[in-house]
Amino acid sequence: MDEIEKLVPVNPEEVASGKNPRYRMEDVWPIAVDVLEQLRPHCHRCQIAGSIRRGKDTIGDIEILAIPKTYNWGLFEEGLPEVVNKWKRVKGKLQGDCRNTIRILPCGIKLDLFLVNESNWGYHLAIRTGSAGFSKKKLGWRWRAMGFKGIDGDFTRDGVVIPVREEMDFFRLLEIRWIEPRYREVK
Repeated sequence: MDEIEKLVPVNPEEVASGKNPRYRMEDVWPIAVDVLEQLRPHCHRCQIAGSIRRGKDTIGDIEILAIPKTYNWGLFEEGLPEVVNKWKRVKGKLQGDCRNTIRILPCGIKLDLFLVNESNWGYHLAIRTGSAGFSKKKLGWRWRAMGFKGIDGDFTRDGVVIPVREEMDFFRLLEIRWIEPRYREVK
């Protein structure tokens, strides 16, 4: 992003009314890929999730899931914070046990960065890919019916953390056939 241009919302009235604006996928995609590439050297694994992964025509924010490499914050900041802290913080400081930070990118779109670990990657990739309705009504309903719970970012049953390393593992655990991200829409 050498040249920083503000994104133009699909519906500019959304901004004036205080709603979260939506942007065209073709405008957001190169920005999301650029952010991902900036994060990649500081992560063991990172991937775009949310409505971008589902291939929607309009995008409200960029959601990225990351397993960060060890990093330092504060005076001797290095690693992931060197990249992320250059963007305006809305929520979540990259320190301690931070699991989520929201930033505003220079082009104006919101970045929702979720920090996970190897054992909960698949669980988070499924729920962060969404849609929100799919995650709540299809996945959430099923896991509650089977006695699972999400606690402190982990997938658990009877107080025991259940590793979910891949998204496919999550679907198997819930006994739900695999559904491609583009078909994960529930109103």
